[in-house]
Amino acid sequence: MHIDLTTVPKEEEQLEENMDTLAQLIAWHNIFGLNVRYVLENDLDGKALELLKSKLNTELGPLVGAPYSLGETIETQNGERIEVKEDNLIDIRLENFEGINKDRRIKGREYLVALKDDSSKAGTAIPNYTAAAAMGLSLAALRVARDKLEKQPEEQVAYEQFRGKILDRVRSIYKRYSVITNENNFSEDELELMVMGSSATKLYYTMLYALPPVIKIIEEIHKYHEMMRDVLISA
Repeated sequence: MHIDLTTVPKEEEQLEENMDTLAQLIAWHNIFGLNVRYVLENDLDGKALELLKSKLNTELGPLVGAPYSLGETIETQNGERIEVKEDNLIDIRLENFEGINKDRRIKGREYLVALKDDSSKAGTAIPNYTAAAAMGLSLAALRVARDKLEKQPEEQVAYEQFRGKILDRVRSIYKRYSVITNENNFSEDELELMVMGSSATKLYYTMLYALPPVIKIIEEIHKYHEMMRDVLISA
């Protein structure tokens, strides 16, 4: 999972608050046995990576820094050793809406979630990494299920049931953050196109359904981060 830091305020206290929240998100993902590595993009001085690693325990530290590479052998959460190949590697990218080029090419096993600011509101934005990560992982999970379906067509009913669960999750995220006003405004066909569509189609939906900041506030930003971390701990 590639995380674009251009949406994160660079002031020392706010950067640390964001890395605290991100560390809690990584720990939460690990509880569910997700085989994810986290790569910080646009961390020009390495300060964010240093902060993030300092907040993770020794077990989670190696998950941050470098992406998986083809041919690498990894040990999954359940102890299975597998080789990283093109057909089992999925890239999830959480990127700044403003930095995404309209001619961007999105690879078949690459999923982009756009994070945008709300310029109409004053104050400091807290990037919605929690929702963006959930979106990216949901698309990746459906891609894995689709790959399985292609090998086992008899699993069509199971696939459709799983797709229904993913659809409910995506609709809930979009509705919660006012990306859509009605859950029925986001369809099953759109979800399929976000997962299996062409580069241009995936880019279109990435931009159309960009996620706003979780909140914009001027004072006591650290209290809101504390609340977000409490939610992750109790989830």
